[in-house]
Amino acid sequence: MKNNNFTFDFNRVGNYSTVDLLTKKLVLRKLNDNIKRIYQVKQANRRLIVKQIITILQESSPYWILKTDIKKFYESIDRKTLLNKLKEDTILSYHSNLLLSTIDEYLNDSNLPGLPRGLSISSTLSEIYLRKFDRQIKRTTSVFYYARFVDDILIFCTSKKQAEEIQNSLNANLPKGLMANKLKTKIYSSNRILESEPLIYLGYEFWKKEEGGKTNLIISIAKKKVKKLKTKIAKSVFNYLKTKDFELLVKRMRFLTGNFSVRNSDKTNDLLAGIYYNYPALNNYKILDDLNAFYRKLISASNHDLGVKMKSEINPFQLNRLKKYSFKSGFTKRIVKRFTKEELVAITSCWK
Repeated sequence: MKNNNFTFDFNRVGNYSTVDLLTKKLVLRKLNDNIKRIYQVKQANRRLIVKQIITILQESSPYWILKTDIKKFYESIDRKTLLNKLKEDTILSYHSNLLLSTIDEYLNDSNLPGLPRGLSISSTLSEIYLRKFDRQIKRTTSVFYYARFVDDILIFCTSKKQAEEIQNSLNANLPKGLMANKLKTKIYSSNRILESEPLIYLGYEFWKKEEGGKTNLIISIAKKKVKKLKTKIAKSVFNYLKTKDFELLVKRMRFLTGNFSVRNSDKTNDLLAGIYYNYPALNNYKILDDLNAFYRKLISASNHDLGVKMKSEINPFQLNRLKKYSFKSGFTKRIVKRFTKEELVAITSCWK
């Protein structure tokens, strides 16, 4: 950390940034740890937020929900304002500020705005940048619950008027450079969260349904996420028809319908992800049946072009192997599969 000759650069993969050189990874990790410790930054817990939202949505008392997100979040953060604040606070060490200046110079020279997506330090710095805004909303009269996960914001109010006032003042209260996404900003009434107009947040859809004289909360996977899964299934089948690599197709279906471990660089234990661990609160199993039906149609349906082509390319034994994989089984049985780094690269290669 005391090396004044440190230089910063990264690779761009789409909108995301990665650092390859181990020494630079370690320096960035140490810098990020220092900032998190000194500023006591804690990342929002997605699973905890979802649990809290479910508890509130099950309440029968009237309330209003303001949902919004921040447009082009990381890219729109005013880096100069943020770094000046860190310097003015005078609680970071000289060497930490020096490293931040080095990163800033590289981003300036590269004509890159805001903070680079994909780096943990960007997530930490963005939390500091929004800290004042978070506190302001939490202290607002009639706000009884506030959640922000990166750029996705949910505000529960006891008053519709207050929800509208917060909505109208969002851009004025957000830090410099940030703006609410008007197209994704909406106010919901607690008794009007319907399947036709669900509350969509953190990859879930929530709606209320009258069943047997009582109101039940239905929790499903957001349509956008379902579409992504179906697209990956279709691309996997297309790729097989092109390459005839059946074992790779099997691995892709095993990956999509099950769960897997993800290396966590900040902790000793790996994280679990996949159809169950991404959506543990799901109680709408119909969406899993829909995914299964879509998958089966693409590998064997006589009335679907891809299904017809697949049936002509694979034998009954291969078809039975593919039919073993099920989104519902992966979810209910919490099936976890292990994949090597090389396997993951191959599995995801045709989805980009």
